[in-house]
Amino acid sequence: MGMQRNIVLALLSLLVAACAGPGSPLTKNGVAYVTPKAKAHHDGRHFRNTGRFTPSPGGRWTDLALDPYRRTAKLPANHVLAPPLARKSLSLSRNHPVAVTWIGHSTFLIRAGGKWLLTDPVFSNYATPIPPIGPKRLIPPGLEIEDLPPIDAILLSHNHYDHTDFPSLAKLAKRNPKSRVFIPLGNARTVRQAGFTDIVEADWFEENNLGKLAVTALPAIHSSQRGLFDENRALWGGWSLNTGRRKIYFAGDSAAGSFIHQIRKRLGVHQIAVVPIGGYTPRHVEKGEHATPEEAVALARAVGASDIIPMHWGTFALTGEPIVEQRDRFLAAPTPKAEKHLLRIGETIGLPRRSPAGS
Repeated sequence: MGMQRNIVLALLSLLVAACAGPGSPLTKNGVAYVTPKAKAHHDGRHFRNTGRFTPSPGGRWTDLALDPYRRTAKLPANHVLAPPLARKSLSLSRNHPVAVTWIGHSTFLIRAGGKWLLTDPVFSNYATPIPPIGPKRLIPPGLEIEDLPPIDAILLSHNHYDHTDFPSLAKLAKRNPKSRVFIPLGNARTVRQAGFTDIVEADWFEENNLGKLAVTALPAIHSSQRGLFDENRALWGGWSLNTGRRKIYFAGDSAAGSFIHQIRKRLGVHQIAVVPIGGYTPRHVEKGEHATPEEAVALARAVGASDIIPMHWGTFALTGEPIVEQRDRFLAAPTPKAEKHLLRIGETIGLPRRSPAGS
């Protein structure tokens, strides 16, 4: 009976969340926006994946809702950098042209082009609208919001709760009210309600600037939803950061697909690739949402990356595969002409200039 009551409460909470979802027609920065018909990823009301990919059959939430794996998930040894060492690691990275700090899951602090950027900030203990129902954090963030430098910009990939966390955004808005938030189309309302005012909504391959840093929204194979009735009403994607000397590919949450070749064709080599390696089982459910570790490495290789950093693993137990398996399959995947950087949570890596692979 208790479980049934919790499920009912969860559905009611999702219903409330749905009422705050994107409206129709689609708006961009508060203005009515019509996607050109030539863009196949929007049908006038809903967004959709394009190109060649393997779709999932549906039923993802119901298939995974009651799985017991979250109670038994185990982290690898030496997975976390102690907080004092994490803060020291960040301070020692300042002499490198690019620095990347893994805070956990898909949350990274990135210094590029003289700017501090934060990706998909999730600092809460639960990735859900209704804690304690839903995925619980297995390990604290590698850095707390109070440890961060002033943030110039936040990059959001999509609106799922393990990537768009309202409490974290609200806290960041109080500390960094002038931060610019880059989001895919249809996601402005959540960000505005969190307290941000400088919001840039972007369609795939639309470029905007942050000082001298070029920020381009990229396609991905995924979906969006925060409530019961807003499925795929907001866009999802990744981001390209171009300092003029180096490019960083932040893949967001994505399955494998032909979109990656369009990124390479239109934007060129990305020397650094941050790619998602977890959340891939059961495969028949997740194949249209999340890449396997091998597919993630292939995405990085396709954009010509010489440095590959994994994300979307080792923080929440979202699906049934062992976390150690996520790591081991990533490490075993072949990466000629590229170096893998398996960061510990809280660790910062400074990346020197080097000749890009595949250029």
